[in-house]
Amino acid sequence: MWKTTLAACVLMLSLTTAALAKTQVLKLKNGGEVKGEVTKVGEEYRVRTEFGTVTYPASDVLSVEDVVTVEDEYAERLAKIDTNNFQDHIDLAAWAMGGTVNRLDLAEKHLLAALELKADSEQAKILLDQVRAMQKPTTDGGPTEADGNGGGAIIRPPTDKLPLLSDEDINRIRVAELRQGEKSVRVDLKDGLVDDFISRMAGREEFQRKGAVDAFRKLPDLNKALYMLEKFPEDKDVTSRIVVKSDPAFMKDFSRNVYPLVRNFCGSVQCHGGPEPRGGWKIYDIGKGNEKTAYTNFYILDGVHAGSSRLVDRNNPAESLLLHYMLPSQIARYKHPGDIKPALKDREDRSYVQMLDWIKGLKGPLHPNYGVTWKAPAGFKLSHGGRRFPDIDEDEDEKAPREQDGAPEGGASGGDTPF
Repeated sequence: MWKTTLAACVLMLSLTTAALAKTQVLKLKNGGEVKGEVTKVGEEYRVRTEFGTVTYPASDVLSVEDVVTVEDEYAERLAKIDTNNFQDHIDLAAWAMGGTVNRLDLAEKHLLAALELKADSEQAKILLDQVRAMQKPTTDGGPTEADGNGGGAIIRPPTDKLPLLSDEDINRIRVAELRQGEKSVRVDLKDGLVDDFISRMAGREEFQRKGAVDAFRKLPDLNKALYMLEKFPEDKDVTSRIVVKSDPAFMKDFSRNVYPLVRNFCGSVQCHGGPEPRGGWKIYDIGKGNEKTAYTNFYILDGVHAGSSRLVDRNNPAESLLLHYMLPSQIARYKHPGDIKPALKDREDRSYVQMLDWIKGLKGPLHPNYGVTWKAPAGFKLSHGGRRFPDIDEDEDEKAPREQDGAPEGGASGGDTPF
């Protein structure tokens, strides 16, 4: 009898312990993170994960933080908003659309609430179209959706049928665009890079100080990468061994604040969403978030130019054609050649400010050398900071002007318009 009672007590105790176990994140000083049930025993931390228990010295641990679920964070954010405030609903919808959250049902709910408060908002309509397109099922290998510019149904091809950037090229762009102040970017340093870098820095003043090498080794991998890139920004021996495993800030802002507007403004079948390039470029859209299409579209937009004017002008962001073509023609310095409805109201429009800030945040004014190996498809006319693709007239590369201040009033200077 007592054995039965003891067994019952043990079972009850184990069930109670399991119920109280809490998943946490152990953050390491080298930038790594481990998720599981964290216990501190003496001078070490033990983390029980689904793959087993791992142990770390306390000296290697930066912090232990609770894991907040999407539902918990949503409830916290919802409690803070004013349900009668249009922008609060927009901001909450943008959060719900984020790649790490991906709660399109919540995004749609708050975009509908925003439209109830401001029925004529182009921003809310564009975001709602995007959310609904991302929710639609796949047809013939790719999502189908209504063209927001009246072009009828579009069947998007599967990504493996599209000429998209490779994983290696995506990493090259990520590395080149890393900047100080990055948050939550995961970085791996490969093939003895840290030791090789320390050897190369031997004899330099900053590494001769006592404790400098140890201090460098203790930095999180992201900080190490940024420091190495500051010293050797285009050294392939360094850049090729830095692997950026999550989106830096420039791509998060592009996906959240820039591409949704570009997609709806430029993405109709009559414009740059058709099967063939128009004005020397097109965008690739599968109707839902995808890393390769996002980076390919960024790289294309970044390379579109008309003479000395650029769609994205790092040298003089306010001169970017991307901004002017979306403004009403009466206030735009460079007027869109087509008869289209402007996507922005004026330069005070929130979307205008967000796009301008995004361009200002890109590396520049001299365009970084990405080292991308992707070849532009036939019909594309792209140039990144004066560097053209091999499949475009090589002789023109030497003549291609870098970004310049200003252009004649009324349109982009020289060459065919990219629109």
